[in-house]
Amino acid sequence: MDKAVDLTCIGGCFGPSRKPTEFLCLTLKLLQLQPDRQMLDVLVDQKDFKYLRALALLYFRLTQPSVEIYQKLEPLYADYRKLRSKNMTGTYEIVHIDEFVDSLLRENKVCFITLPGITKRMALEDAGQLAPRISPLDDESESDSTDN
Repeated sequence: MDKAVDLTCIGGCFGPSRKPTEFLCLTLKLLQLQPDRQMLDVLVDQKDFKYLRALALLYFRLTQPSVEIYQKLEPLYADYRKLRSKNMTGTYEIVHIDEFVDSLLRENKVCFITLPGITKRMALEDAGQLAPRISPLDDESESDSTDN
């Protein structure tokens, strides 16, 4: 965990030789260690170390069932902290945690890792396993329409 706390960026591989980032190496290490669910919840819920949280989010997405992924990751759409992301050329770009969460929920590949399939949210809602998602933006748009 000390190395995860010291992370300075997220990302997959970079450079002509496709060298893995520390973030990717620590993801592999987590997959080897297989922390229990209680430890994983602590890592995802902690707010002090944003790169440790991002690492835990990726691991959570790789290892947990669809319903739990949505329940745990969707509240983090409200986390707008910046993350440095190392791209393929070795340069950095800025992404926000909410963008990273969105890519974990919607994309097939994140940080050069092909993610396992996830059941679509609408299918889980139709099956009664998830309640419909209420966006904070819905509240704002309703208050705007009542003000007029």
